[in-house]
Amino acid sequence: MSALVGTLLSVPPSGFAIIWPATAFLVSTFLIIAPSRWWLCVAAVIPTHFYIAATLQPGAPIPVVVTQIGGNLILALATVVAVQKAVGARVRFDSFSTLVTFILVAGLGVPAVVNSLILAVHLSTGWTHDFWLAWRQWMIAGIFPTITIPPVLVLAANGRLTGQPSASPSPRLELLLLIALLFAFSFEAFGAAANTTSWPALFLAPFPFLIWAAVRLGVGGTSVSLLVLASATIVQALWHHGPFALQSPARDVISLQAFLVTISIPLILLAALMDERRWTAALLRLSEARMNVVASATDTGLWQWDSGTKSLWASDHCREMFGLGAGDGQTPMSFLASVHPLDRQRFEAAIKLALSSTEQLPAQDFRIGNESEARWLQLQVHSELGSDNKMQVSGVFRDVTERVLAHLEAEELRRRLANLKEDERRRIAEELHDSTAQHLVAAKLNLSSLKTRVRAPETRGILALGLKSLHEALMEVRTFSYLLHPPQLGRIGLSGVLRQYVPGFASRTGVTASLRVNPLADLLSAEQQHAILRITQESLSNVHRHARASNVTVAVRCISDVVHLVVSDDGKGIQFNNGRELGERLRLGVGLPGMAARVQQLGGRMDVDRRVRGTTVHVAIPLAYGSGGQVR
Repeated sequence: MSALVGTLLSVPPSGFAIIWPATAFLVSTFLIIAPSRWWLCVAAVIPTHFYIAATLQPGAPIPVVVTQIGGNLILALATVVAVQKAVGARVRFDSFSTLVTFILVAGLGVPAVVNSLILAVHLSTGWTHDFWLAWRQWMIAGIFPTITIPPVLVLAANGRLTGQPSASPSPRLELLLLIALLFAFSFEAFGAAANTTSWPALFLAPFPFLIWAAVRLGVGGTSVSLLVLASATIVQALWHHGPFALQSPARDVISLQAFLVTISIPLILLAALMDERRWTAALLRLSEARMNVVASATDTGLWQWDSGTKSLWASDHCREMFGLGAGDGQTPMSFLASVHPLDRQRFEAAIKLALSSTEQLPAQDFRIGNESEARWLQLQVHSELGSDNKMQVSGVFRDVTERVLAHLEAEELRRRLANLKEDERRRIAEELHDSTAQHLVAAKLNLSSLKTRVRAPETRGILALGLKSLHEALMEVRTFSYLLHPPQLGRIGLSGVLRQYVPGFASRTGVTASLRVNPLADLLSAEQQHAILRITQESLSNVHRHARASNVTVAVRCISDVVHLVVSDDGKGIQFNNGRELGERLRLGVGLPGMAARVQQLGGRMDVDRRVRGTTVHVAIPLAYGSGGQVR
């Protein structure tokens, strides 16, 4: 049928076809059906073409008919194979690059080669006398149908003729309305009724409808519109009406073909660009929807600030977190209203720094909501300069309420454990001092009294050894009691207790110890003095148990309303390189968390510097001075 149409649209006497749609229909068929069924199409084409040749070309030699049949089939197959090699096995006609490739390969490249081979056979049989004239006629007659018919049929077969889902009736109704209006305006503009001599702009009447199709209905709708325009124009030209019936038949056909080709290529490419834009927008919407689902499921809020356009994008869950609407005029500072007053200044400083610097900032934890229903969020931001030298800031809010509450609960448990430990030490120290030590003193007095009554030298010697052991036991009990809970801390102050404890540690362990303590340490609160003393004891205990050090220094300084405790040794450092140190690791792991809990309870910080040789524990606790310069 398509070959018959092409033959009927030929201009006598040369048989110059206006368009040749046969190859375009074959290409469409091969693109739609599976390659395993191509032979069915070939089997149907061959007898049909023989019948048309016998009817319309009774004088054509057999070699010419055979080359026409074989040439059309080879051209269609070669076009399909070449296009699929260039753009993929599934030709979708939905991107600019695909349409450009299809036009170059199917409209120009493959026909140029195959037509040359066919016409060479025709030239050798005498059926054609002017090779280049026939080649130009075949080429220009095939371009327009090749670049319009396959997109229409392939997209229609896939349910995407209008670039929209086939389930939606609106685009199809819009296409039908467009076809009717376009045919009417084209038929009038290129017909005899229109006074195009006085009003040449009437020739432009169909173009708004073509642009409408390219923008709204995609490649398929645009191709249909171009075929409608071609139909109306060709009908008027065959009736010798319009601008394409003013010269000789050959010139009029060339003008009409050039007109159709020159308007079809840019319009189809424009439609492809619009399809790409719609497809990209749909993917972005789908991606954003999926991202919103994932963000909501993971309690994560995403946002981005473009300083060039002064626009803030935020995911739905992010806006829900901070109670923001979808209106314009928002900035990253809009989040500030929902931040807890105690964290607002720190949050504002982090946002301002992110908006003005590309420096990578650490994550910030802050609260939103009121005190009774506060939620903890973590802010992570990334800033970079865009191509326009404007700041682009991306941020993530993650709900870390459970983690923070668990951490606070763990800190509270550590604090309670430290207090319980301290209370237990005090109780044991009191028991040792008030009970065990008193029993030892009583036993020592009784032995001393007994010694004065005994005359036998051997017995007196035994009693002397017993008195000596009791004396040593009494001294050890008093030492243990002092180490567990120094009673002099409130009387002689922290500096006095450290001046007793550090030399005592040196004499007991053999480790050379030096002490530097600021007298202002005695003005600290009882809680601070007690914490510093316990941290010093724990640090020196770790030095004795783990460090194998020969020297240790203890320094207590008060600088700029901060008390600093620094304990340094020259031992082997804290190293856990093998399983044999598991016991030491566990013992050390109890001490360091306890020290850290004490420091955090007082609002300070603790750093442990682990080196190949030696370890340094640095504790810094802020001070608050009351009236009279007394530290409180």
